[in-house]
Amino acid sequence: MFSVLLVEDEAVLRTTTRDSLALRGYQVKDVGDGAQALRILEGLVFDAIIADVRLPGASGLDVLIAARKNSPCAPVILMTAFGTVPLAVEAMKRGAFDFLTKPFRFEELESVLERGLAEGMRQLPLRREVQASGSLEEKMARHEREEIRRVLEATQGKRTEAARLLGISRKALWEKLKRLG
Repeated sequence: MFSVLLVEDEAVLRTTTRDSLALRGYQVKDVGDGAQALRILEGLVFDAIIADVRLPGASGLDVLIAARKNSPCAPVILMTAFGTVPLAVEAMKRGAFDFLTKPFRFEELESVLERGLAEGMRQLPLRREVQASGSLEEKMARHEREEIRRVLEATQGKRTEAARLLGISRKALWEKLKRLG
């Protein structure tokens, strides 16, 4: 059972979408404003997020940004009655999976949601691997430390020679050794 956060300020659309998703086996948490969605995203992880762009409290783009941090594999589907090309482009640049213009058929939303969940499941092992191995800075520092160690071993600890091979000054090598530990 997939969990879905539905953020829609229009009560009728929120209720019918929530009920339709629940009938298809989704576990749905629905809220009517963006600020409430942001608070929920701080503590919970969802398999998918569906949000209106224009919301009270915080925009759908704000929800999208929070979702990227807290539920990185979750597809975020944005919807709006006031769709413009620049808005859709901005949403996609920020990581939205898809952008639907209201009114839409529920089957269209369900199809996009299923595709998004399938994509999220494919990305999950890669994201776990990246998270387990640390941040990019940690990886780069680890690689730099290993390279310096390898060069120092090859030069039998001669720092002047190691610095020359690394293409840096001896002082820069000394600073890197202090920083990298």
